[in-house]
Amino acid sequence: MTGVPLPEVVRRRSLGEWAASEGFLARCTRLATIAGLSWGVIQFADRFSVKVLPTSSTGVVIFVMGIAIAFLLAELLVVLRSRPSPLSEARSPEEVFAVALLQYARTLASSGNRRDQAILELRRWSSRLLHLMRASKERSELGQIALTAAAAIKDKETQASILIDDLGWALHESGDTQTALANINEALSIIDDKIAASGTSDTLIDLKIKALRHTANMCASSSKLDDARRAFDEPRRLAQLLPVPDHDLQNAQLDHSEAYVILGHLEARVGTTGQIDPSGALGILLAEAVALAEGAEESFATLVDSEREAKALSLKVRLLSHDTRKQGYREASTRLERLMTEVARDLR
Repeated sequence: MTGVPLPEVVRRRSLGEWAASEGFLARCTRLATIAGLSWGVIQFADRFSVKVLPTSSTGVVIFVMGIAIAFLLAELLVVLRSRPSPLSEARSPEEVFAVALLQYARTLASSGNRRDQAILELRRWSSRLLHLMRASKERSELGQIALTAAAAIKDKETQASILIDDLGWALHESGDTQTALANINEALSIIDDKIAASGTSDTLIDLKIKALRHTANMCASSSKLDDARRAFDEPRRLAQLLPVPDHDLQNAQLDHSEAYVILGHLEARVGTTGQIDPSGALGILLAEAVALAEGAEESFATLVDSEREAKALSLKVRLLSHDTRKQGYREASTRLERLMTEVARDLR
C-alpha cells in the first residue's frame, strides 16, 4: 500500500481490549494468568510460614476449585461487559441494532479462527444501511475491522471501498474531515496502482468516481465556487465509461453533489432563510442548482432508489425555499412529505 500507512488508518485494539475479548486465546491467557497469580500468592505466603492450603490432596482440590471459581467469575465479567445494553427509552431500535452489529463484527475478528470473509460480507451488506441510519461511528469502527480483514487476504478493491466509504465519508460526517481525506487519497493510490498493474474495470472506475466525488464535496467549502464545480468534471468524464444503470446512478449522484455545493455557496451569501431574486445573478445560479437536483431526483426515481430520491427532493426543497416564487416550493414540499412517509414504511 502507498500513501497513508495502514497503522495510521486503522486504530489497533489495545492489549487490554484483547485480553477482555471472548476469543479462545484470550480465555486461555486469562486462565493461565489466574492460575499463575494464585500459585504466586501461595508461594509468597509459604515463604513467610503462612499456611494457605493444607499439604494433603485436599489442598490440591481446593487450589483447583479456587482457580475454577475465579476463572468463571472472570468469564462472567467479560460476558457482561460485551453484552449490548438492553433497549431503553433513551435508545432507539436503530441504535441497538448498530451496537449489536458492531459487537458481532468484533466477535468475528477476535475469534481464534479469524473469519475474514465473514467480516467482509457483514460489512458489504451493512455499510450503506448504517449510513442510512446515520450510525457514522459504528460504520467507521466496522470499517476499521473490515480493512484489517481485507488487508489480510490482499483484497485491494475492498480496501479501497472501505477507505472511501467507511473510513472516508463516514469519518467526514463524524467531523474528522482531515483523516477522511487522507484515507480517500490512500484509496485513490490503491485504485491507480491496480489500474496500472491489471488494467481498468467497471468496479475500479466506479470506486474512483465515488472517491473524487467525496473529495469534491469535502473541499468545496474551502474553494471558490467555479473551482469546486470543476472538481466534478473528471468524475463525470469517467462516468461515461460505465454501462447503464451504473452510468445513470453515478451521474445522478454527481448532479446531487454539485447542486449541494451550489446551495452551500448561496447560503453563505444570503443565509439559510434568505430570498433570491430569480432575475439576478444568484437567481440564475439557483435555477442551475434546482435543475441539477431535479435531474438527480428523476434519475433516482427511474432507478427505484427511494432513499436517494427523497434525499434529492429534500435538497430541491431547500433550494426552492430561497426562491421568492413559492409555488414550486409548495409543490416540492408536499411531494417530499409523501415520499418520506413511503421511505419510512419501506425501511420498517
